[in-house]
Amino acid sequence: MVSLNSLAALSLSFLLLTLLLCVAEGGSFSSPKATKIGQGYRLISIEDTPDGALVGLLQVKQRNNIYGPDIPLLRFYVKHETENRLRGTTTPSEADIKRSRKNSILVLESEYSGSELVFSYTSDPFSFAVKRKSNGDTLFDSSSNESDPFGPLVFKDQYLEISTKLPKDASLYGLGENTQPNGIKLYPNDPYTLYTTDISAINLNADFMGHTLPAPMPYWAFGFHQCRWGYHNLSVVEDVVENYNKAKIPLDVIWNDDDHMDGHKDFTLNPINYPRPKLLNFLDKIHNIGMKYIVIIDPGIAVNSSYGVYQRGMANDFFIKYEDCKNITGTRWDDPPYKINASGVQAPIGFKTIATSAVHYNGVLEYDAHSIFGFSQAIATHKALLGLQGKRPFVLSRSTYVGSGKYAAHWTGDNKGTWEDLRYSITTVLNFGIFWHANGIIQAMAPQDRNVTNGSQWLSPARNALGMRYKLLPYLYTLNYEAHISGAPIARPLFFSFPTYTECYGLSTQFLLGSSLMISPVLEKGKTQVKALFPPGTWYSLFDLTQAIVSKDRTYVTLDAPLHVINVHLYQNTILPMQQGGMVSKDARMTPFTLIVTFPAGANEGEAKGNLFLDDDELPEMKLGNGYSTFIDFYATVKEGSVKVWSEVQEGKFALDKGLVIDTINVLGLSGSGAVATIEIDGKPAMGVSNVEVSVSEHKYLYEQGDGENTIVIVGLEGLNIPVGKNFAMSWKMGS
Repeated sequence: MVSLNSLAALSLSFLLLTLLLCVAEGGSFSSPKATKIGQGYRLISIEDTPDGALVGLLQVKQRNNIYGPDIPLLRFYVKHETENRLRGTTTPSEADIKRSRKNSILVLESEYSGSELVFSYTSDPFSFAVKRKSNGDTLFDSSSNESDPFGPLVFKDQYLEISTKLPKDASLYGLGENTQPNGIKLYPNDPYTLYTTDISAINLNADFMGHTLPAPMPYWAFGFHQCRWGYHNLSVVEDVVENYNKAKIPLDVIWNDDDHMDGHKDFTLNPINYPRPKLLNFLDKIHNIGMKYIVIIDPGIAVNSSYGVYQRGMANDFFIKYEDCKNITGTRWDDPPYKINASGVQAPIGFKTIATSAVHYNGVLEYDAHSIFGFSQAIATHKALLGLQGKRPFVLSRSTYVGSGKYAAHWTGDNKGTWEDLRYSITTVLNFGIFWHANGIIQAMAPQDRNVTNGSQWLSPARNALGMRYKLLPYLYTLNYEAHISGAPIARPLFFSFPTYTECYGLSTQFLLGSSLMISPVLEKGKTQVKALFPPGTWYSLFDLTQAIVSKDRTYVTLDAPLHVINVHLYQNTILPMQQGGMVSKDARMTPFTLIVTFPAGANEGEAKGNLFLDDDELPEMKLGNGYSTFIDFYATVKEGSVKVWSEVQEGKFALDKGLVIDTINVLGLSGSGAVATIEIDGKPAMGVSNVEVSVSEHKYLYEQGDGENTIVIVGLEGLNIPVGKNFAMSWKMGS
């Protein structure tokens, strides 16, 4: 198992409009015929910088007007940021050509080496390659020759192109939201991709999140959300909330679509169906129990002379203009003579959108701003919410762009709630890297805006699934913190943790939460079993810790999956923090903690680790050092029957002030008779002088039998009452 930090990554910040990927096979390349655009650029100067980088100046060889004029001069910058990360950027330049040539010595072919990655370049036409020293693999190669169907670098205001040759066995994945019928894995000639070759995942990153990290989410955002169009009056909404409560199903957030609006006008309330006084009373009621209320707004402003928002927009001349400076009240394109298939239906490129020649308030053409309206709206909404309350905002947008993650989470949009849509949701989430929304027990919103309290057959499964979700909230929230500081997604494909196992590369029916928790959902109607891949190691069922699967060679196992069973498995070498759940996250997060420690079944020696982040989730920033957060690293070892579990706490005051405690520790995969000798906590005996209760349960194998000889057990310690915000150390000896 390899951590994300150990994956060698190459980040190329080219912000590409077109990225052609061709698979190498015996010197030829598989690609559709395409017109080559220009002759590329030549490198006219290059030099080292004081910070150890390499910076060069590129000049276009021959200008042409295909897709617009070329950018004549480019600045190329490349630097080894870490042992396993090389970053390159190419930007327009206004450098003095003569002075640049005079002050540098040009080498036609050269290398810029780091400890693991080697960057090499050719001057005319300019191209570059990146190789790995350890095994000689070529990770990126932008060179081309006359026989190739693609050409050298193209850099225009409205068109960019760079190409690379990939190994025949490369695995490719979509950058951004892709609903692919064949799963997460893409194929050559598909645009916008990242790919893996072997143990290191190369990340052709067009800086999808920008040079920012995902926005921190409030704790309640990871609770369950109920959203549906058709709540035609406030009484319906009140009934939905009450029905959840009666069914004992957790619910944190109730949403309204545009039903609450007066005539579909943004920022208004329907005075008949959603009268303000009654709505405020309802909000007071749900806020008192810790619930939240969210409304959806649409981007269009209604044309209505009595509508205040419209009046202010007209008075300040804010609206988009088209043809003789008229405000746009409809949608259309300039109607080019071709169609696109973006929505799965062949339609003119101007279908339901704004003319490219329309002009925005600040003089920007719609052509240049078309894809960033939702991004701009997310920024404005985020800023407004911060200004109004000073609390950490939660913004969810259907329309996102490069850098949107700093301000908003991404909504994958409406679906029909079919089994096919359920399968697609995994592909979409994994390809997009959405960090707060996923599937099954970690699905944050009712699918297809459904009310899960409809139909008695769903009540028990919903309570079971969402009950576990609420126990996992501290783990999900810690992954939220990891996403915010490192960019690592919460929901991950299996190859993130098991990059050497090629069977994982195209797997689109299972996924991980973090590095160790695997979800294997049922994705076909009427099925009561699911065939799941288990990478090598020991996996424990989260719903029944006594059940263990020992996989020795990338094993497929058929699992029972009736309606009330969800197959969630925890990998070895992990410490998972959980709580006791609740009807709302506000209550759930104050309950005692349980730590689940997993060792390889029956191993004579083993290590496990995990962590936990806690904070005041109303603060805008998510960080340590502000006096309102705590971070804990958990560790455990087993060696020849001696078991140790301990913690290392950073800034424990917040957790201590909240009175948070660890009540239970369950240690899985231990070998021995089950007898437990004296347990010590912080050097003092815990048995007989405290309320600690010890339980021992034998594991049941669903597949293979561990070492096949020794009895493998779980040791549970309950009633510990250990303060979360304080270092602790615990040890005991297993009986032989």
